[in-house]
Amino acid sequence: MSESDTIAAIATAPGAAGVAVIRISGPAALEIADRVFRCRPPPPSERPSRFAVYGRVVSEKEELLDEALLLSMRSPRSFTGEDIVEIQCHGGMVAPRAVLSAICAAGARPAEPGEFTRRAFQNGKLDLTQAEAILDLVQAQSIQAAEVALRQLEGGLRVKVEEIYRVVLSAASQIESGIDFSEYIDNESDTNVVLGDIAAARGLIAGLLAAEKAAAVIRNGLRVVIIGPVNAGKSTLFNSLIGRERAIVSHLPGTTRDFIEETIFLGGMTVRLIDTAGLRTPACEVESEGIRRTRQNIISSDAIIYVIDCSERLSESDFTRISELPGDRVVLVLNKIDIAGDVHVPDIGVPVLKVSAKEGKGIQDILQLLADKASKFNAPVEAMVSERHANLLRSADRLLSEAEWLVSKDEKYQAPAGAKLMNALNCIGQITGRVSNEDLLNSIFKRFCIGK
Repeated sequence: MSESDTIAAIATAPGAAGVAVIRISGPAALEIADRVFRCRPPPPSERPSRFAVYGRVVSEKEELLDEALLLSMRSPRSFTGEDIVEIQCHGGMVAPRAVLSAICAAGARPAEPGEFTRRAFQNGKLDLTQAEAILDLVQAQSIQAAEVALRQLEGGLRVKVEEIYRVVLSAASQIESGIDFSEYIDNESDTNVVLGDIAAARGLIAGLLAAEKAAAVIRNGLRVVIIGPVNAGKSTLFNSLIGRERAIVSHLPGTTRDFIEETIFLGGMTVRLIDTAGLRTPACEVESEGIRRTRQNIISSDAIIYVIDCSERLSESDFTRISELPGDRVVLVLNKIDIAGDVHVPDIGVPVLKVSAKEGKGIQDILQLLADKASKFNAPVEAMVSERHANLLRSADRLLSEAEWLVSKDEKYQAPAGAKLMNALNCIGQITGRVSNEDLLNSIFKRFCIGK
């Protein structure tokens, strides 16, 4: 890739649609627009920025490809900071591709995934937290996730991270001054200032990390796994919760061999329901793999619905399994009350719900409980910490802790303490892109779609 290239891509999703947008960015964007777009004079390159014009898109041989609107945005007042041209043509599979082909034949090259946003970052229009917020907004599956992404796009996380950077920089500067001008420094007073800065930075980091779990649920949805012994009615319950026949239901034990996942929306939050293979001694290799995947889903879950067929004698092994699960995530569901009648269960420290998945009784109680669990994950809207951010923050906090210990010791430890603080600054700087390298940028922007 070269930043001097002019790039182009279809910026809207493929498929049947009223309108498709083809985006061009780079030094030759207006020149290419003149080559492919025919309108009343003057040509696109001579028209004022931010005004739309109606015309026709043509091929190299002047063949009509489509009727369209053209909008230009000149550097530096554009998303990428470069000259941008957007052509709005008819949607579908044929017209947008034909227009893009003509644009590339006129001098552009196809954009790489996330290349428009990457150019916006490299030209100082966004920092990395804002670039990642764009991806979060595009991929948002709930109103709350979209709202948090928008706050982050406005710079909410950047402000907090920059504050941490400033405090750590202050501590590092104080250490360096103490080393270079030791004869003019009050060591005890200076040490107290540095320790105060480190403590303040660690407190700010702790505040951001406290929101990590909530941010993950807002971004990815509440992950709810349905488990229990074979023939307990897990798949029937799964179908009832999502409102359609998605999982195969059979009286034969071990019907579900792999997990099935579907998404529902409760109170503006995304809930991911996962139906799993029944827990028992596996009858074959395939069932053994299914049970292994069930256990993996239990580990990564935010909530666990343990289903028991209460029409049969309750098994001691069920209560043993439940006692081994994280109690704050578990709800016990007694299924098949339509044939079992009233059932008493001893207090085992987890919520208990009685349902008939077949007849739909008690399903609303489960949905309400899941909605309540989802509503508890309300991170501050300006601080949606991703896994990347959290890993860097934890690394910075560890370095700050080590620097704190060194600073509190003898003067001879000041130099290594300063080195720890500089490494912590490096970690913090990678969050916003103050500190970046090609591998870091590639790992972030490759997750974007082409055209963004």
